[in-house]
Amino acid sequence: MLKLIGAAALGLIGGGLVGFALSNVLGIGLLVAGGGTLPSWAPLLKYLIAICAALGLVAAPMLVARGGR
Repeated sequence: MLKLIGAAALGLIGGGLVGFALSNVLGIGLLVAGGGTLPSWAPLLKYLIAICAALGLVAAPMLVARGGR
């Protein structure tokens, strides 16, 4: 049980970091591609952080429970 809780915590942290990096890379890419202006939907990129963190929170304990397979 403790292993699953640890995996959930690490999945949440890891997913949040991946989401943060992904949203920044996409934001900078949009800024460069747009010639210095962002599209109107660009603020929605911040939700990638929460989506990736939620995926990590769910997926990490599932991988631990299955033995990494």
